[in-house]
Amino acid sequence: MATGSYLLEIDWLGSGNFTGTSDNVSSRVNGVDWRRGRDYASQLTGRSIAGAFYAILDNRLGTYSPSNSSSPISGSILPGRAVRLQMDGTVVWYGYLQNVVPSPNIHDIARVRLNAVGPLGLIGQRKVDVPMLSPAITGTTIGTILAQAGWTGGTSLDAGQTTMDRYWASNILAIDALRQVEETENGFLWEQKTGTIAFDNRQKRLAGTYTTSQATFTDSCTGTLGYAEIREEDPHTTI
Repeated sequence: MATGSYLLEIDWLGSGNFTGTSDNVSSRVNGVDWRRGRDYASQLTGRSIAGAFYAILDNRLGTYSPSNSSSPISGSILPGRAVRLQMDGTVVWYGYLQNVVPSPNIHDIARVRLNAVGPLGLIGQRKVDVPMLSPAITGTTIGTILAQAGWTGGTSLDAGQTTMDRYWASNILAIDALRQVEETENGFLWEQKTGTIAFDNRQKRLAGTYTTSQATFTDSCTGTLGYAEIREEDPHTTI
């Protein structure tokens, strides 16, 4: 678990904010882990993956047991509730609840594992039907697919450099439709840490801050971003 001041919140009531009396679960946290990024460390072949998150919560009071009718959040422990993690006041992960798995313990240290996914994981398995678009600019088409998938969260979509003569989709998974357009543009579809779905056109990462190093990792004990081991991947997979 990362060090620093953290704040973990779940919008149990689905109100669109995190102001409910039980939303702040930081005092119950035993451990958290989260990730987002590419499936392979290459800007050439790596594609973004849906973010993943889990937290282990102290459940000795039974608050997070879905079957506990006496819990203050009884009936509200539902898939799709927003989950937000902040470190030192900055959002570092935002996603949506998948499930809560109780883990009773004979030593009276009852815990639950809270599992959540990022925005692409939330909508990716929904089926979409996209009516014929002609012409169809890639960035605009991404926005249409997201709308058909029921995405109501934030977006940051480049217009795209490619115009397709026509595009349509019929009863396919949203993530498959999004990948089709991403590959046509040779762009990059990804999740931002604040829960926004972003689409970069094929030229985006050739200019601006993308050409400048953003961080330095070190094997020094005094460094803020340290590493214990570096392992080279097999280069033949990219040939």
